[in-house]
Amino acid sequence: MSHEPGHLLVDQLRLMAAHHPDEVGFRVLEGDQLTFTGWEHASNQFARALRDAGVDRGDRVAIYVAADDAVRWVVSYAGVHKAGAVAVPLNTRLTRSELEALLTHAEATAIVHSESMGETAIALADAVPSLKVTMSTAEPLTGDDSTFQVPVEPGDLADIMYTSGTTGRPKGVAVRHRNIAMIPNAVPAWNGLWWLHASPLFTFAGIGFIYNPMKMGMRCLYQPRFDAARFMRAVEEDRLCSSCRRWRSC
Repeated sequence: MSHEPGHLLVDQLRLMAAHHPDEVGFRVLEGDQLTFTGWEHASNQFARALRDAGVDRGDRVAIYVAADDAVRWVVSYAGVHKAGAVAVPLNTRLTRSELEALLTHAEATAIVHSESMGETAIALADAVPSLKVTMSTAEPLTGDDSTFQVPVEPGDLADIMYTSGTTGRPKGVAVRHRNIAMIPNAVPAWNGLWWLHASPLFTFAGIGFIYNPMKMGMRCLYQPRFDAARFMRAVEEDRLCSSCRRWRSC
């Protein structure tokens, strides 16, 4: 496999897995974590699972995954792109009728959901004619974890992001692979610092905070639900160590 930077977001993940395989790339406060290798392998497995389920290049895959299931959120997001499909992140705070409208508009083929949202996801699959595939994050990822990528072009759709609908119905924003990121892929100088945030992963900010840290040689530390006191404790607990110049682990 080539280690040269590519035009896809997931090419950055492949670079990190090749150059920093055992470093933790994503961690949830009081939750699970992923090394870059683990992230790469799990997303390859999920991409193959989507293809085996009948998801084709260009199909829309909704991500209806809870904040406390963030590890599977970022794995699913990478896997959708590796399958050549289009990610449709869903606001988990919306009502069933609002979600039905979004999925119908996006003509979603598949939905991946947290176990806690299974009842709503199944109801949506019954209500939206285009939805043919439902997959739960409770299902373990197994099988071939080797490199997998359905070829896509820079002009192909990567995501359909829906606005919050503050001033009307949510509007779908088409995001293509060529303009999905402002920071180009590269092998960064690894510093091991933590990028701490609590932005919902279904927002533009939340998605930007998945890949931007690794592009700067950093790890992502995610707080699923913002709590100011816990946020500040995390800053204190993981503060920069003046002796080793890494986030304190010594």
